[in-house]
Amino acid sequence: MENQLNSDVSLKRFKRAIIKYRYLIYISTILAISAGVLYLKYQVSIYKAYSIVKVKGDRESKKINGLLDIYSYGDGGVKEDIALLQTFNINRKAIERSIDDFQVQYFQDVELYRNSPIELEDIEIKDKEILKRRVILIPTDGDSFHLMVEKSILDRVKIALDREVMELKSREFHYGESVDTRYFKFKVKRLSKFNSPIAIKLNGGYRDIYEGIIKGSLKVSQLEEDVSMVEITFRDSVRERAIKYIDNLTDIFIKESILNKSEQSNRVLKFINGELERMRRRLEESEKRLESYRVSNDAISPSTQASTLIKDLSSIDIKISQNRVKRELIDSLVALVDGGYSVERLAPSLMQLNERPTLKLIELLQKSEMRLRGLLSEFTDRHPDVISTRENIVSLRTQIEHNIKNLQLHIKRVERDLEGMKSSYERRLKGLPVKERILINLNRDHEVSSKMYNFLLQKQTESEIMRASKISEYKIIDRAYGSDRPVAPKGGLVLMGSTILGLILGLILAILRDNFGDKVEDIEQIKEIADIRVYGEVDRGLLLDRSGDALHSYRDIRANIQLALNGIDGGRVIFISSISPNSSKDIFSANLGYALHLANYKALIIDLNFKRPIVDRIFKVSGVDYGISDYMAGLSPMNSIIYSTKYRGLHIIPAGGGVSKSYERPSNSRLSELISRLKRGYDYIIFNGASIMDIPDNKQLLLDSSLNIIHIKQGVTKKWDLEQIADLIDEYQISNIGAVFERR
Repeated sequence: MENQLNSDVSLKRFKRAIIKYRYLIYISTILAISAGVLYLKYQVSIYKAYSIVKVKGDRESKKINGLLDIYSYGDGGVKEDIALLQTFNINRKAIERSIDDFQVQYFQDVELYRNSPIELEDIEIKDKEILKRRVILIPTDGDSFHLMVEKSILDRVKIALDREVMELKSREFHYGESVDTRYFKFKVKRLSKFNSPIAIKLNGGYRDIYEGIIKGSLKVSQLEEDVSMVEITFRDSVRERAIKYIDNLTDIFIKESILNKSEQSNRVLKFINGELERMRRRLEESEKRLESYRVSNDAISPSTQASTLIKDLSSIDIKISQNRVKRELIDSLVALVDGGYSVERLAPSLMQLNERPTLKLIELLQKSEMRLRGLLSEFTDRHPDVISTRENIVSLRTQIEHNIKNLQLHIKRVERDLEGMKSSYERRLKGLPVKERILINLNRDHEVSSKMYNFLLQKQTESEIMRASKISEYKIIDRAYGSDRPVAPKGGLVLMGSTILGLILGLILAILRDNFGDKVEDIEQIKEIADIRVYGEVDRGLLLDRSGDALHSYRDIRANIQLALNGIDGGRVIFISSISPNSSKDIFSANLGYALHLANYKALIIDLNFKRPIVDRIFKVSGVDYGISDYMAGLSPMNSIIYSTKYRGLHIIPAGGGVSKSYERPSNSRLSELISRLKRGYDYIIFNGASIMDIPDNKQLLLDSSLNIIHIKQGVTKKWDLEQIADLIDEYQISNIGAVFERR
């Protein structure tokens, strides 16, 4: 219940702060919107160009001729290509193609892209600090110009503090001549006449352009999680330049990627093509020799034994030739392993060798490397999973190297065995007739050449397919396209954000102003600071002879007072005071007496405001000769100080003429005696006291009265003074005290 009450009070205070200080909300919102408009006015419009590229990783091409395609495993390749597209190496080549667009920029109100009346040549940067500034070229009437470095706000502060800033010596330069300063050197070529100054932005070399412009404007992301396509976007203030750069970058990336991914395949294919050409020439020569020998020897037919030897020797020669191809491939693999390798360079040769176990190990290696990249994005090098994965990668690489070297030993051993078998068959051939032996060798050579030629043709086809698969993995799906409208700044979003920021700032200011103001602004603050009862709220103004709604608040206060004093017999004494001097408290005392009169109570108002007494003037009582001060000074009896008003049952005792003496001691014994006598004749006795802060002795009346009412005025009474009231209540243990709150 208590929490609910506190919540209600907080909500009321929040609403009050908004209503009271709404002008702060209006002003802050207007200022924020104005700032947003100014921001949009001076911001450069940014356009976006993008293209979509298909990269490696397409799962539909995971197998070629039944063999695992190592290039296309999972989405690791996509991530690698995304990283590659953002490297300086690839972007450097794109910057090189677009160097004229980025090396120097020219500005007037906007950038003069390809419309500049001047052009810089033979540029040399001596101090790279100049890359952070603009150089202003100011034309003269003739064939010359002046240069100056644009001053930033920081430069102006440094100048004010007599600190050194980047400046150019004042001198006149001529078009076509070398401009040599401590920061740069170049020539200015004038293409057309112009009169307005031009700002020149030097962007440096390839690395400077990449770090200063490209890196922050380029974004590469995977189009969808399971799709091997990436979106390349570039933001620039010039739409055409952004499109051109994206086109250059995608073209270079695809060419470089195809070249790199096909490097080993090309080496294998080159070797096979060389062997194929050599075998083709050998086949042609063997055919000619065999045909010539048959014609010259009248088509001698080999015996059954010779035919068997031809068949066996041919088979051995074919195996030797095939093994020779394998040996060339394995030797190249061993050289790669010994010199450091990537799995993509091993894969083509292993596919030709049909080395499935090692291909499987490479697949596992790629999975482990992908897992390691994922772990490192979340954990440090010391995480147990990272350490375990690294160890697994090392183990797999060691096993791959071991398999390749073992395969090399096996191929060499097979080669030795085949050569031994061949020598055995050749010794058997020596026992045959000479002509038959020559015919057998010619037939064998032709058959071996023919079968090896077909074998190499098959391997050539496989290699071509493999290389074509790499080329087909990279393809531009959507060429570079630029947005017709700027993507930044977003005007609507900026204005909306400015409005919201202005409203929030206004609310904060209103709440702070309400909480940290030094004046009392509402009833809740009275309750929080002094913890006293508030009998009601009133408006300013005298209510004598008025009726209706004007008296409604006073009727409520009268009812609350009656409830507070219920059970007290005889005259009820009400002491009304204020914290700070003001006439509103005197008017409140008069209005309260009038409200009691309307309820047919007999009431007496005693004016103790000796400093500025006005109660008699409020009721327009004439012929006032004596008052309470005269009575307390012993100069006048009680009957002579009571004056009637025109309202039946409502009397007053003015302050009187002896104010100066009574001002020091308004609570003497004669006053106590007077109160006792007056209680027998009146229902209510109202003391219109002065400010408690001005007359400390009035504090005693707080203890002697039936009810004490502190008059608090909105926007006038200070919170600090209200805190003093709270201290007074605690000090004197006063329980019969409350307040009325006068609104503005």
